[in-house]
Amino acid sequence: MSRKFSALLLCIFLVIATCISFYRLKDMTIETSVLSLLPQSTDNKEQREIEAEFIQRLNSQVIFALGEAGVEGAGGADTASAPQSYKASDKTSDQASIKKQPIDSEKSNQPDNARLHEAADRFIEELNQIPSLKNITAKISDEDKLQSAAFVYKYKTAFLSADLKKEIEADNYSLKLLSKLYSGFSGVSSAEIQNDLLLVGRALAADFSKDNSLKIENGHLVAYDDKGHEWILVFAVLNADSLSTKVASQFTIQTDNLIDRIENEYPDISIIKKGAVFYSDYAASTSQREITILGSVTTVGIFCLIFFVFRSFVPVFLTIGSILCGIISALFFTTLIYDEINLIIIGMCLSVIGIVCDYTIYFTTLRIGALESAAETIRKLTKPLSFAVITDLCAYLIILLSPVKAVSQMAFFCMCTISFACLFVIIVEPFFLERLKRTKLPFESFFKDYLTFIRQPKLRISIISVLFFISLSALFNLKTNDDPMSFQSMPKALKTQEMSINRLKNCLLSHSMTEK
Repeated sequence: MSRKFSALLLCIFLVIATCISFYRLKDMTIETSVLSLLPQSTDNKEQREIEAEFIQRLNSQVIFALGEAGVEGAGGADTASAPQSYKASDKTSDQASIKKQPIDSEKSNQPDNARLHEAADRFIEELNQIPSLKNITAKISDEDKLQSAAFVYKYKTAFLSADLKKEIEADNYSLKLLSKLYSGFSGVSSAEIQNDLLLVGRALAADFSKDNSLKIENGHLVAYDDKGHEWILVFAVLNADSLSTKVASQFTIQTDNLIDRIENEYPDISIIKKGAVFYSDYAASTSQREITILGSVTTVGIFCLIFFVFRSFVPVFLTIGSILCGIISALFFTTLIYDEINLIIIGMCLSVIGIVCDYTIYFTTLRIGALESAAETIRKLTKPLSFAVITDLCAYLIILLSPVKAVSQMAFFCMCTISFACLFVIIVEPFFLERLKRTKLPFESFFKDYLTFIRQPKLRISIISVLFFISLSALFNLKTNDDPMSFQSMPKALKTQEMSINRLKNCLLSHSMTEK
């Protein structure tokens, strides 16, 4: 009677957990950014808020660069090709195409300067129509220049280069200051002496003027790569609400369509892009595809194997029941404890399906040809199953202590899944496995011969010795990798475009100056 009551309580809990989980999922954030795989500080609340704000800004910033088609960004790539945008509408392939156009030696195909700025104006105009963007920095006005100069002057010590610091620290710098102060042509005012006695702002302006890789032309921020090719930079910031999986996917599709339209209208212009939102959208689409494909293939394969072994649909349905019980319970507790769910890590939780299926297989195997009741069988199996669950929980408990929130979330999800799946086997399955038609397992004689063979003492010692030396060799050759980007294989086109934009000198610094 107590077992029936426990089974009834478990069924009621699963119904309630399902309803609450779906209700909570409506208001929860589905995290897809690879930046969420970074370790997070737990020292104090203020530091966590600063880290969250920093990651939020990284996720929301987008950079576009418009330049000559057929020229790799910043002149640093190995091939003379400009990568096309990663097509969000075609996410079935990890390899994005690269548009290749030969560069004429006399540069007869080089776009006219006015045509490049015309394409930039058209691109900016279309970009303003995307509702996901709240701030687009494309045109630099005189007021922006004045604010940038004021910002640099206020925080001038932060912009000092290494060479300029050495010059200021040199013994003869005081003589240079005196020569400027007493020179009638230097134009040093009393206000400048009062506010900047060491004339650091003047030295910084001279230092900036040496670098001609960046300038403002027709209101556009223009950067030059190592080969002197001109690139117009456009900076954008996404809305806070635009970082969800659905909106990020829509934004990626909109920008890709816009880039295609501009490049079709201006065949001699190429547009490259950079932003964490593009990587996040790619990671989300890949994770969803992996969850769908791998989950389906794994589940169907396991179910077919179970049916082939036991020749009954009862173990198959019980296996499905134990998996659903574990996943629903894990989802319930995960949504209660965490404020967001990481889609990338949930894809990794598919590995727990095989562990969960083992519990039903153990019980079903013992019921084949057994003369005792199912309750007596599960009573004998409860202790071994408990030890197996405790072993698995200890392994995931180590992962639960990870400073990476997404990884600890995966460990917690797997621990809940394993615990409740085992609980389902112990409480519910004895009611359905009272009788099994199958009285013998397939290939039983083969497995008996195999077990007899490996039970030989010399053979066991040999196998253990070989495994020990293999493990020891692997331990010495172990290499660690703390790069969160390695969790996800990134498309070649996006990575190439990001490297191209990064090579444009001072672009990020100029953006922060203009934004301030």
